[in-house]
Amino acid sequence: MFLKLAKKDPCRMYRARLEETIRLSKSKHAGTSASAPADPELATHLRECLGCQKAFEDAMLAGELLREGRAPQSDPDQLFASRVIARIRARETKLHSEFEFWNPIEVLARRVVWASSVLLLILSSALYQTRGFHWAVPAQEGIADRFPDLAPDHPSDKDEVLVSLAEKAHE
Repeated sequence: MFLKLAKKDPCRMYRARLEETIRLSKSKHAGTSASAPADPELATHLRECLGCQKAFEDAMLAGELLREGRAPQSDPDQLFASRVIARIRARETKLHSEFEFWNPIEVLARRVVWASSVLLLILSSALYQTRGFHWAVPAQEGIADRFPDLAPDHPSDKDEVLVSLAEKAHE
């Protein structure tokens, strides 16, 4: 396995030169047959390596086929425009028909929302009028109402503590 990693691909150093030769031959519009590269070392490699020779011939053939292909039109013809417009209309019709189902439901939902908001307004005003203009405010209670007075049960100094202990012992 280490021998395979250490062995270098002999075609790797010819790839850049091969691509450059193909680019130059395409710019010169070479004939249909693959012409031999001007670089003698590359030409020798192509004679020896069948993979590189096949890749070179395929690239040259692809270039020729592309050059012989139909040139693009400058303006689209009338048939193209009519087909595009027909497809757009068909798409809009399809989308419109899909949403046509939801239109009555949407109208009904709007009416229900308006009716419920009017009903809520009427009921709230009727409730306000029946209760009158005064609101029942709870009586405010002070801190003394929340917490009982704890002072009388507990002695305040040492003498009172001793007296209370003596009284409890005699009882």
